[in-house]
Amino acid sequence: DTKDVEDRASRSSGQGSSSSSAAQSIAQHPYRGLDNEAAERVHELARTLTSQSMLHSTTSNNADQNSSSSTHNTQHNNADSRSIFSTDMMGVNPVFTNPDTPGYNPKLDPNSDEFSSTAWVQNMANISSSDPEFYKPYTLGCVWKNLSASGDSADVSYQSTFVNIVPKLLTKAFRILKPRKDEDTFQILKPMDGCLNPGELLVVLGRPGSGCTTLLKSISSNSHGFKVAKDSTVSYDGLSSSDIKKHYRGEVVYNAESDIHLPHLTVYQTLFTVARLKTPQNRIKGVDRESYANHVTEVAMATYGLSHTRDTKVGNDLVRGVSGGERKRVSIAEVAICGSRFQCWDNATRGLDSATALEFIRALKTQADIGKSAATVAIYQCSQDSYDLFDKVCVLDDGYQLYFGSSKKAKKYFQDMGYVCPPRQTTADFLTSITSPTERIINKEYIAKGIKVPQTARE
Repeated sequence: DTKDVEDRASRSSGQGSSSSSAAQSIAQHPYRGLDNEAAERVHELARTLTSQSMLHSTTSNNADQNSSSSTHNTQHNNADSRSIFSTDMMGVNPVFTNPDTPGYNPKLDPNSDEFSSTAWVQNMANISSSDPEFYKPYTLGCVWKNLSASGDSADVSYQSTFVNIVPKLLTKAFRILKPRKDEDTFQILKPMDGCLNPGELLVVLGRPGSGCTTLLKSISSNSHGFKVAKDSTVSYDGLSSSDIKKHYRGEVVYNAESDIHLPHLTVYQTLFTVARLKTPQNRIKGVDRESYANHVTEVAMATYGLSHTRDTKVGNDLVRGVSGGERKRVSIAEVAICGSRFQCWDNATRGLDSATALEFIRALKTQADIGKSAATVAIYQCSQDSYDLFDKVCVLDDGYQLYFGSSKKAKKYFQDMGYVCPPRQTTADFLTSITSPTERIINKEYIAKGIKVPQTARE
């Protein structure tokens, strides 16, 4: 009884001391809610989520039990101190993701609400860099010099049918055999130079008909319907356009403005077919083709917001299916699954809302920063947030290249030339307005001083 009384007294005194210390701590650190400091701490904690490589654990199980146990504990402790965003991580096998598995990371699971495409891309880059002899990572850039393109000058072009195919062939043969004249051809692109390094994004701005589509087709080796001049040079890190067409067609991709799919296939079937065709032989070790293709398909649908349309037909103008914006996202997901190192997107944001268009540009930026891919995007309406993600900009007008260079210096370049950017106008709209005589604003001070401001694309 005496001992019980002493224990109760000691517990009460301990509770009293802990209560007083807690009161002092509260007085020193009052609760202010989820302020900026707390939000930053939560953000840092989320970034330090760690994962355990399932591939490494499988390999280590085949070694001696004692040595593997000590090695596993050491690497587990090292992994716990690093983030999945770290470039020195070995990488985690994201295909066989199971919430009940130790080391499971929801950021790498496309079926999880916490899935992060940035974390997934970084993880795949870590896997490739962990064994470069097996995965063989590479990059691809493009340089074009004195690039010009021309096409046949025709007032009317008819769609080929069974009735008019013979007259069209005869007319084409006649145009080839007869001597060429200047009025028979139309120069779409005037001579221009450009360079796009691996890891950079290029935005092409210009009004419809200025040559944006022709430029994208020319640098992606898709010159069907027009001719690139013989003295033009297009090089992909030493590879010519003919080399790309013959041996590396899948490494340089052009995504057209129109969305053409097999309308009766569902979204999952369409993307899964592309993933199966593009599954590499040197994929993640221990993963079969079907599992890899299925995982990449799930990742693409989760990245571009297509998971809810998994079993819906893609459709077209005659077959009822997904909406126009979702169909455009299917086209974007197809190119993303291909994993090409050099991509050309022709008006890829058509039919997308501003938020989805921004997420698309961010996905390209993530691939460029982490995977060192290069992408060229032609956009007719580009928001300021989207424009800030691009490294370079090209402004076209009537086939002339008005500017090619850093996206941060383009606005000042035209302002120094004598054009005025109205308040609250985005940089992309200002650059596009330069090509329109009715929209551009000339600086009156330049006119008063007699400084000539260019009025035409040729000037």
